[in-house]
Amino acid sequence: MHKSRLLSIATTAVLSVSLLTACNMDHNKTAMNSNNKMSGVSTNAGSGYNYTPVRTDNGYNSYSKRVRLCPCPTTPTTPTTPTTPTTPTTPTTPTTPTTPPATGGSISNIEAKVIELTNVQRQQNGLRALQADTSLSGVARKKSEDMLSKRYFSHTSPTYGSPFDMMKTFGITYRSAGENIAKGQRSAEEVVNAWMNSAGHRANILNPNFTNIGVGYTSNENIWTQMFISK
Repeated sequence: MHKSRLLSIATTAVLSVSLLTACNMDHNKTAMNSNNKMSGVSTNAGSGYNYTPVRTDNGYNSYSKRVRLCPCPTTPTTPTTPTTPTTPTTPTTPTTPTTPPATGGSISNIEAKVIELTNVQRQQNGLRALQADTSLSGVARKKSEDMLSKRYFSHTSPTYGSPFDMMKTFGITYRSAGENIAKGQRSAEEVVNAWMNSAGHRANILNPNFTNIGVGYTSNENIWTQMFISK
């Protein structure tokens, strides 16, 4: 038998508690402290679950040349045949640069599967799909790796602080944000099903305000992090 655990957190205007200990906060220290206490209670209870422009201006080049007036020659010169002008090359349209990812620049197959299954759940509930965000996935992956290396399972990292502080550290901007974490599930299907069967995690997955998602996974101990933001 393998053990699995879950945790969720989100930024909203109100504090709420679910059976699996979900916490909401809006950059409110009191709410964050409350979440930490509630998470500790859930862990000690032994339930097996925790929550915590190029503008280009194309520059319009202008050209001019100087003309000198002189007396007409008595003997007209034979005009030279003008050369065929070369066809100017069409300037390429500059592409808008993408914001470089905070860390890493790709999403693994298993992380992409979690995003796909998350969007299936949203679409089944009449919500728009979330955009896969490589920058946010890079941060989520760092969080999973940090939990593995520092031997903890919590929304609050000894390295980066809260998930919201961590996002800001890596240059992620947002209007609201949330995080789900899990440990022990062996597949994308298993972890998404576990989250959907928990009120707090389900609320993050089905939050109509979120627009972007990042997923970070480490195969060592099967640690999962979902990060959500609204832009």
